Amino acid sequence: MLPRISVLLPVYNAADYIEEAVQSVLGQTLAEFELIVVDDGSRDESVAVVARHARRDRRIRLFCTAHRGITPALNTAVRHARGELLARMDADDVSRPDRFLRQASYLASHPEVVAVGSSIEIVDPDGAPLGVMPWAETHDEIDRRLMQGRGGIAHPAAMMRRAAVLQAGVYREEFPAAQDKDLWLRLAEIGRLANLPQPLLRYREHPLAVSTTCRLEQRCAVRRAVIDACRRRGVPPPEWTATQRMRSTSAEAAHRRWVRSALRSGHPDTAWKHLRWLCRERPWCKDTWLALVAACYMPPWMAIRRSRTLARPMPRS
Repeated sequence: MLPRISVLLPVYNAADYIEEAVQSVLGQTLAEFELIVVDDGSRDESVAVVARHARRDRRIRLFCTAHRGITPALNTAVRHARGELLARMDADDVSRPDRFLRQASYLASHPEVVAVGSSIEIVDPDGAPLGVMPWAETHDEIDRRLMQGRGGIAHPAAMMRRAAVLQAGVYREEFPAAQDKDLWLRLAEIGRLANLPQPLLRYREHPLAVSTTCRLEQRCAVRRAVIDACRRRGVPPPEWTATQRMRSTSAEAAHRRWVRSALRSGHPDTAWKHLRWLCRERPWCKDTWLALVAACYMPPWMAIRRSRTLARPMPRS
């Protein structure tokens, strides 16, 4: 029997995280899927890890290619996909066990929707929680933000109808750093987009993530994708605001950012872990002491915010 879902998982030098990513897919409560792993010329042990799982589980299909980037790897996976639904997954993220079931059920009951994502839980390189990032849930709000160069659907949390992706023209290689935003804009022109409110994916932040290393290139590509969408829709392009200051990619800046995120979301243990790194590596930096003071005076109610957020009833699709 053909699988209901084809999971698209591109891999490039992800040996540190690929084991957990694959395990999270194999542990889904909805088991009618195939996992298509496209290794994009990795030079580490990524292929060996996936191959070991593939020998034990016939749902895994491994393809190895020369290094060309994530967009060609995704299109290779789409070409080999047999399921009516395409689920995206990144090699450094973790899907919650009920993710596929919830998203497939939503698409089954909403035939007008061609792609659905979800909120995501942000975690640090070790998997410690940093907070939950909500995404706009309705099509109109998602499309409005996309046309402003913002938001959309969290790419590794997306599930799409394969027929709609093929109709839209799959991923375009001229947008290597914003292939997801470009695809959402084109899918929004043939169907509707949606996001589920519950966090169904743990999104890992680390210094080697594409969103960190290619941030400027990504921003420029998103603007080109929006301008291209404006041409197709016959509307004037937006007036871009002044360029925002680029986020620093240094280790020190990353640890400070993770401290702030963890404090705001009520994860004191995670905050103190990164504070210890700052105190050890940057003891005389003013920002280290400011972060330390902020942690010491964290209001008690912040420590229970996460439990209240995740305890909310999850609406049925």
